[in-house]
Amino acid sequence: MRCNWVRNLGLLVAVGAACSDSSGPDLNGPAFFTATLDGVSWAGDTTVAVLTNGSHLSVTGVRSASPTEEQEITLTLEGFGKGTFVLGDQTAAGVAALTVMQVDNHVVTGISHYLSSPQHPGELRITGISTSDSVVTGSFAFEAASQPDTASHHQVSGQFRVRYATQVVYPPTCPECQLDGNAAVARSRQAGGGQIH
Repeated sequence: MRCNWVRNLGLLVAVGAACSDSSGPDLNGPAFFTATLDGVSWAGDTTVAVLTNGSHLSVTGVRSASPTEEQEITLTLEGFGKGTFVLGDQTAAGVAALTVMQVDNHVVTGISHYLSSPQHPGELRITGISTSDSVVTGSFAFEAASQPDTASHHQVSGQFRVRYATQVVYPPTCPECQLDGNAAVARSRQAGGGQIH
């Protein structure tokens, strides 16, 4: 009987290190970033995710909508853990952005930037984290408005499973590195890509 208790405790600890919420994407499988943008299906061609100083998460999906337009959806979160977080402005737990770039012969010729806001808060749910595999899963929904709010809003919702890179940013210690008093030096460790197991 005692052996079963010890074995079950070990199993519980292992599950806790790589857990996901049943309402979100599973931690296993290929990386993806999908969304619905104003009622139209949207799938990222590329995903980038970075965890800075163990507490600032940034997840971006990039899509070439046409030869002349690229779109990015970026989610940033101050904090790193499972839960539901408000997407608003820089005073909220997180901020969401939709960026639309006009491109001509691989040169960006125009940018339209839309953000989540306190007037129309969104939601980011982190549903799974595996720190051993550097994988995070979640879902999101937000209303993106131009700044200042002078254009039509965009409705954005979706989910993701991404492998994140970690980055540590710290103030420099050498005097010649102090360019403006706010400079920082970054060291990063890129996590492996490809299939997430």
